[in-house]
Amino acid sequence: MDHLQRSLETYYTERNRVLHVTSRKVILLSLIKDYIGENDRVLDVGCGDGFISMGVSVLCRGAIGLDRAVTETNGKRVCFLQCDIVKDPITYGNIDTVLLLDVLEHVPREDERGLLNKINNYNKYLIINIPDQQDDKQPYDRKVNPLSIINYLSRKNRLHRYQRFAISKEESYNFMVFTK
Repeated sequence: MDHLQRSLETYYTERNRVLHVTSRKVILLSLIKDYIGENDRVLDVGCGDGFISMGVSVLCRGAIGLDRAVTETNGKRVCFLQCDIVKDPITYGNIDTVLLLDVLEHVPREDERGLLNKINNYNKYLIINIPDQQDDKQPYDRKVNPLSIINYLSRKNRLHRYQRFAISKEESYNFMVFTK
């Protein structure tokens, strides 16, 4: 992870951004890395500050981060595009892995299935992470039941991995990996 850490620090320094390293992001990167190949293209939907996009870009051929609040930039292996993931079309060609990490809890319930359908065009993996619905101290707009996500996506995908992980007594997450 030294190479990854140096790449992230360079990225944030060059762009005068603040590096928000959290236990959750470090754990997510360690879980995701097993699903990213060196020739893969990754789409990070709702990328936030871009930490995960930058982290996976070191592991793959290229990463695209999408978010409303991101500053549009193009780098050697990663680019960030400003996009409203609910309202705007998401068409970025041949994508191997789609990441949807800590996003669904901020999407209105009536838009959830539309977003899931939009991002369901991938070659290898769809990786979703959501806060545990029983953790009332986490910041989210609504609770998302992982079983409803699994049931909906299982019509066209296969649940490859489900893991609940806890960072503390008050903070836990549901990590899901789907394949076609």
